[in-house]
Amino acid sequence: MTSEKTTAKPGDNPYRLIALDVDGTLLDAQGGVTPNTKATLQKLASQGVHVALATGRRYIIASFLPGLLEIPLYLILSNGAVIRDHTGAITYESYLPSEWAWRAVEEARRLGLQSTIYENAAAGDHMLFDGDWRAHRGPQAALKRRPELESLYVDLNTVTDLPDPIEIVHWGTDEEMQSLAEALRATGFAYTLVFWRGRESSSFVRDGQSALEILGPNTSKATALTWLCTHLGIEPPQVVAFGDDVNDIEMLQFAGLGVAVGNATQAARDAADEYTHNDDNEAVARTLRRLFSID
Repeated sequence: MTSEKTTAKPGDNPYRLIALDVDGTLLDAQGGVTPNTKATLQKLASQGVHVALATGRRYIIASFLPGLLEIPLYLILSNGAVIRDHTGAITYESYLPSEWAWRAVEEARRLGLQSTIYENAAAGDHMLFDGDWRAHRGPQAALKRRPELESLYVDLNTVTDLPDPIEIVHWGTDEEMQSLAEALRATGFAYTLVFWRGRESSSFVRDGQSALEILGPNTSKATALTWLCTHLGIEPPQVVAFGDDVNDIEMLQFAGLGVAVGNATQAARDAADEYTHNDDNEAVARTLRRLFSID
């Protein structure tokens, strides 16, 4: 568990910002939210408490989220690379410099790995594949849910200009991802690397695969929350954060109260101040009602 954090308490230094991971934390198995969760967040929002959804998703596959809760909120996207406000406007960006991106692709090619590059929204929000995208599991799975996304799939070999992308993702074995990480560190560029190990991750990888996300310098959900707190005039002890996986660790440590939920990885539990089961997908509502003394 984390230590030396000042934790706000109801009636003492009330929480003013709720930061919620999405997959595995807020959403249920059907991709929705429970009526109790929605009602709880609506009640708190009506009292002036800010809500931020913090996800690894890009905006194009996260834009439906505000409609589930029907409250003004902030979207922290792509693991902290982008923040959009309740109007959809981008208020914060932390992209991967183009030169760094090309170098990462070269290092991956040298190791026989294929890169998936996510464009920033201003450039077009395409997914650029170094190789045939039909051989990638991720795109195939996404198309089953969103067939229209195929129009955004691009062969990287057809691209000469690469405006600073959001991130690059690779899938493979633990050993392949470790080798790539070592190669990237040796470049001297200050990449932010997020590991998803198949034996540990609760949501991002499947079938025993591991993954490595490559982001720009100092990019995380916590860094984005730091900016958002400054923007809103909120101190870290006034933040309560909920999460379940490796990309939530810094956020759970940053918040005045970090809550690991449900099938959280051990690393997420270790980073949090408390853990709660997500029975009937009610962990968020149950915890918030306790913290804010809601009957």
